[in-house]
Amino acid sequence: MRSKIRGGEYPPGSRLPTNQQLAEMYGVARQTIDTAKVVLRTEGLITDRTRAGTFVADPLPP
Repeated sequence: MRSKIRGGEYPPGSRLPTNQQLAEMYGVARQTIDTAKVVLRTEGLITDRTRAGTFVADPLPP
């Protein structure tokens, strides 16, 4: 997901697919997606909006 964010496939401010959709896309368990999102949040690449979902940070950190 990091490379897709940095590469512009998920541009700043865009909403990420649901955890279920991401798990199916990557062929992994939803728990793996949760773990990946923790890392991306720590790096400042994504943010959560209550009842709206997970979004790519805008602006992205350097």
